[in-house]
Amino acid sequence: MKAQTITGSILAVVLLLICGCGTGVGDEFIGSGTLEADEVIVSSLLAGRVDSVAVSQGDSVEDGELLALINVDKIEAQLRQITAGLEELAVNRSIASRSVEQAEEQFNNLSSTLDRQQKLLESGSSTQQIVDDLSTQQTLAESRLEAARDQLKAIDAKQRQVEASMELIELQIADGAIHSPVAGTVIEKYIDAGENAAPGSPIAKIVNLDEMWIKVYLSEEDVGILTLGSKLTVRVDALPDKPFDGEVSWVSPEAEFTPRNIQTRDARADLVFAVKVKFDNPDHTALIGMPAEVALP
Repeated sequence: MKAQTITGSILAVVLLLICGCGTGVGDEFIGSGTLEADEVIVSSLLAGRVDSVAVSQGDSVEDGELLALINVDKIEAQLRQITAGLEELAVNRSIASRSVEQAEEQFNNLSSTLDRQQKLLESGSSTQQIVDDLSTQQTLAESRLEAARDQLKAIDAKQRQVEASMELIELQIADGAIHSPVAGTVIEKYIDAGENAAPGSPIAKIVNLDEMWIKVYLSEEDVGILTLGSKLTVRVDALPDKPFDGEVSWVSPEAEFTPRNIQTRDARADLVFAVKVKFDNPDHTALIGMPAEVALP
């Protein structure tokens, strides 16, 4: 009886092993890693005091939503100064335009008079002295006309220069309002109202938790069975009852040495290929840094 019991136990173990091998669980495993998501660090483009910060850690933000305001009082003062300069240029341009009109009128009158006197000279009704004097006056009038036109051109050039400076100032004022370039969740807030920001100072880190991804490393044998768009299953250790439908979004074009902390099917492989698998995470249950593994569906 005892021998039969032992024999039955051995048989059960053998059957269990056979069934276990037949499930292919070991063959399903692709690789493991930690979850990641696309992150954006939003920085200030201006130097100045932070007037207000509109978000806190954990807040959801939309693309274009206001994050913070940098004080731009000094820049607005510069804008008013430039605006006043433009008004002065407008007055000077009006004066220069009238000078050009007067110079043109004088030149045209002298030209007409000179032409008439030259015809009279031919008929003997004028003198060479009168023609020469008029010719000299015409030359001087032409010089004054060219000078007036050059003055107007200089004012126009100065106006374009001031207008360009105004555009730059207006852009700087707009930079004082810092907006989110993406929709996502604020996972870090680096600055508070009253602090001073410098160009490049981080304001907040925003992550898109709606779509997560995991990078796994595969041997040459395994990477050959995957292509862009291949469907895989992502199992998160902290969410054992909730597998995610993943998709291969990137395959490294070159091999690298196996990272020490990465599991692959063949742990002895010297060279592996990085593969990025993305999946939707609409309820944000999967979080950055959670350990997970990827398997064939």
